[in-house]
Amino acid sequence: MSFIKKAALLQILLIAGCGYSFGIKLADNIETLEVPVFENATLIRGLEFEISKALAQELKMRTSTRLVTSGGEAVLSGTVTEYEKVPVYESAGVVLAGRIKLKVNFQLLINGGEEPVRDGTLTETQDFDVRTGVTEEEALRNTMREIARKIVYHIEAW
Repeated sequence: MSFIKKAALLQILLIAGCGYSFGIKLADNIETLEVPVFENATLIRGLEFEISKALAQELKMRTSTRLVTSGGEAVLSGTVTEYEKVPVYESAGVVLAGRIKLKVNFQLLINGGEEPVRDGTLTETQDFDVRTGVTEEEALRNTMREIARKIVYHIEAW
């Protein structure tokens, strides 16, 4: 069978509903999800908003779940518990290279339920070095995106 015929057959099967769906399915086939702003137990302001934003973007990009502000089948909540910047290289009192470490707790709770369906603690680190063009801010954004990706991985249906 030619490549074109195989591609056409695959399209027909997908359209006909062979059970495949685009995007990751979440635990318990959750279709609507609330993602309130995470808590922040660190002294660094704004981390809770940035991690929540990164998580919402990751969920929209990788899952078929619809994000809602209230009335969802489940709630994904969490807390930024640790932020650490470890300097590796300084010049004139300015940190030019180092490592960012971020630690986040999360839990996925079905509305009305008492026990989380999924929960965990994730830690991510990213290096930065302004001499090579990687800023501290960029490293922090990458850290948050990676934690968001890992959270989505942990709450997907197995």
